[in-house]
Amino acid sequence: MLGRDTEWRQGSLLVEEDTHSLGLVDPEDPGKRIIVISHDCDIPNDAEEFVEVIIGDVIDRQNPMFANARNPRRLHICFIDAERNRLCVDLNHAGKRKMRKAELARLQGRDVKFTLPEDEKRALKQWLAARYGRPAFPNAFENRLRQSVGRRKTVERQIAKIVEPASQFLVGIFFDLGEERHCELPDGEPYFLSITLAYVSSPAWL
Repeated sequence: MLGRDTEWRQGSLLVEEDTHSLGLVDPEDPGKRIIVISHDCDIPNDAEEFVEVIIGDVIDRQNPMFANARNPRRLHICFIDAERNRLCVDLNHAGKRKMRKAELARLQGRDVKFTLPEDEKRALKQWLAARYGRPAFPNAFENRLRQSVGRRKTVERQIAKIVEPASQFLVGIFFDLGEERHCELPDGEPYFLSITLAYVSSPAWL
């Protein structure tokens, strides 16, 4: 089992050879990596029999629209090595798996070549929490966001295109339907929508 002195943490990256030996990833597919996503306190806790991990696809670069937990279904996070080279991974919730702690304890240990910076780990935590903590909108409103406008682009994609040039500075886009947030309005009756853009204005980002 894993004791209190374990080096495994949320955001730890499995060694590539272990990724294949576990049978969770096809050895012929080098473009997959596995990341531990269980909370730091749950990993050594004897009451927890399993450790949660997530399988992601290695990508060439990070898409700002999927960084910093902006998208509830996909997340791009980047690990760095000693030379500041980046290893970027594309995650979605379908890649979640459970491992017995005994399996994790038998592995070589975390991949020490790569570390997850604090801001990237914070994004991972926020993304995992948003899966269940984000507000739900009426189906009628969701359907309108997905309606095609113009050149067959949906409303939500049009919004994404508008904010994309400044996406590296965005923390999030928040919709507020006010008193109609639980109402299924009929076609032709508009929702009154307030949109708030939260962004980082610190000079360190500019």
